[in-house]
Amino acid sequence: MADTYPNFEALSAAETSGVDYDILIRRETVAFAIVAPHGGGIEGGTSELADAAADPVTGETAGDRHSFYAFEGLKPRGNGVLHITSTCFNEPMCLTLIGVCARVVTIHGEESTGDVEIFVGGLDDTL
Repeated sequence: MADTYPNFEALSAAETSGVDYDILIRRETVAFAIVAPHGGGIEGGTSELADAAADPVTGETAGDRHSFYAFEGLKPRGNGVLHITSTCFNEPMCLTLIGVCARVVTIHGEESTGDVEIFVGGLDDTL
């Protein structure tokens, strides 16, 4: 399925922030970010997983907070129209955050088989 909007500029001109979508961002001093570019109703569960990974509260990693970003679909239904292919995702706050990070991990969801699957991605082949 083709994206409705080619980039964030086109999306933000047609959709309403705080009504159709929201942006969650938390910057930490560590230069590592966990990003969910298709959160909320777009790819369910990805925002929550990214937030939990960025701010662990138990176990050995407790206190190792990472920067966090999520672009979330808020529509009651039809959030798929808010999907922007990751290579075209150019929301300014996200670009600023990842621009100061040495490492970025993205969280994606997919449910073409009927089961929801979560994928971790990014361009850092070594990581």
